[in-house]
Amino acid sequence: MTAEGYSFGYRVFDEGMTFIGNLLEHENYANRQELAFDLMILQKVLPKLHGNRSQMEEVLNKLFQFCVIEVESEQEDEGDEKRRGLVGAIHEDFKGDYTGFRYPKSAEKIHAMNRQLERTGYCSFIQ
Repeated sequence: MTAEGYSFGYRVFDEGMTFIGNLLEHENYANRQELAFDLMILQKVLPKLHGNRSQMEEVLNKLFQFCVIEVESEQEDEGDEKRRGLVGAIHEDFKGDYTGFRYPKSAEKIHAMNRQLERTGYCSFIQ
């Protein structure tokens, strides 16, 4: 995000890592690492973002792409096609269904911020 003019200080990083560590220590289920990182993005990174279209459009697009499940194999399958479709889908209406996202809670908020940006020309975490 530094390329887009957003950098975060050591306190944001430290608070994020503490948050993830606490969640991992106190929760015990299969995808808790992904959930912890998702919640950390939602609570520690996204609230710092606000601005007009020229400042935020590329940032939100890149963050949205980051929230899509990674393609781990080089062989293409139907899942790869779905993921490629999701990467460019920030302008679509998901109607609350973020199935197939690596970080669904963050993706939902980024999507809402992008819709606000499209409607008003400005977006912030608080709507």
